[in-house]
Amino acid sequence: MSKAQQAKEKLDQILEQDEYQVYYEEQENPFQYLLNQIGEWLLRMFQKLFPQIQITDQAVDVTMYVLGAVGIVILILLVVLIKRNLASNRTSRSNAHPIQHKDELAWSSDKHLQEASSYKQKGDYQQAIRHVFLAMLLYFDQQKWIEARVWKTNWDYYEELKKINLVWATQFYELAQRFDEVTYGEREVDEQEYESYRQQALEWLNSNRESS
Repeated sequence: MSKAQQAKEKLDQILEQDEYQVYYEEQENPFQYLLNQIGEWLLRMFQKLFPQIQITDQAVDVTMYVLGAVGIVILILLVVLIKRNLASNRTSRSNAHPIQHKDELAWSSDKHLQEASSYKQKGDYQQAIRHVFLAMLLYFDQQKWIEARVWKTNWDYYEELKKINLVWATQFYELAQRFDEVTYGEREVDEQEYESYRQQALEWLNSNRESS
């Protein structure tokens, strides 16, 4: 064996010592260290599954890069699908019509509040909140602040209110968002949340009645 070969082997032995391995690992960034650990694990698994096949470190590295690329593609697709689903939900909510039937237009705001109380007794807080919201819309219509129509969306009502009073429009928007989440987003609500919503809507209505 030549002196050069002997020197190389001696250097390899030194580098294999624990203190040098620890120093090498500390110089690696966490991501590279994780990849190396996964690569070593894959190599051990392949050697157990296919002991008759000689698997090189290079083959493991290629496999790691392929798996990493596939993982990135899957992650990107998931992000795109989630964003598309959220955008679709927002679009469907913004295009939804809170007043679904002409019969609901014929009811007074007090009638809708009575219906809300009836649904509350049944434990159907989703419908109870819906009728509290409709009571508010019918009151606005009665005051000539908006024109309640079956085909209109909450955004239409917001734009109409904004022309009358920006503060009112902002308050309405907050209540409309919660209404959309419960009615179209199918978010479950309990009695406490219903009472909070009802109280907020009635306090606002009563304050507007006193000032009108």
